[in-house]
Amino acid sequence: MRSLHLAIFAVALAALSTAADAQRRQPIGPYAEGGAVFVALDGRGFNGIDDGVGFDVVGGYAFGPFMLGVGLQRSSHDVDDVSSNVNLDVAFVEPRYEFDLGAGTVTPFLLGRFGRVQEKLESATRTFEADGYLFGAGAGMRLQVAPALSFTLSGLYSRLAIDDVVASGSASPGSDVGGSSLVARAGFAFRFGQRSQRGR
Repeated sequence: MRSLHLAIFAVALAALSTAADAQRRQPIGPYAEGGAVFVALDGRGFNGIDDGVGFDVVGGYAFGPFMLGVGLQRSSHDVDDVSSNVNLDVAFVEPRYEFDLGAGTVTPFLLGRFGRVQEKLESATRTFEADGYLFGAGAGMRLQVAPALSFTLSGLYSRLAIDDVVASGSASPGSDVGGSSLVARAGFAFRFGQRSQRGR
């Protein structure tokens, strides 16, 4: 029985050492990302607004496995029976946590997103705008293709709330909308002159 306890203790120590070693390998320093996004909207007030495509850019700093970034996302959506598209602009903060599983070049991560949304439609005669907010969470993976360059894939589910539409300085009561968005993203990440925690 004593030998069994010692074996379990040794395995536990090895697992903790491996986890600590993996965390020390995580890079530290600034990073930048850019990618293409597919945005699907659902919920009250989004009827008649099609799925859209666009892009996002993110810049931030990696503190080992924890990363904190700020960014912008824009997507364009067709609207039924309207010649102009609706643009959704999101300014957001994005915390992220990466898991070094010792799998070589593949690193999974979890992310959150908290942002300010602007919905905008420009017609020939007027501009319609509405502001709101979103919060969401998702997951993804980073595939390292060069020492400082990675390919990233992620999915994000968010809840949105957008206030009344304003046109020519006048709000339209009761035009506020709420719902959700599903964002699929593919892009590239670049890390600037990073070092690992091991090298501190």
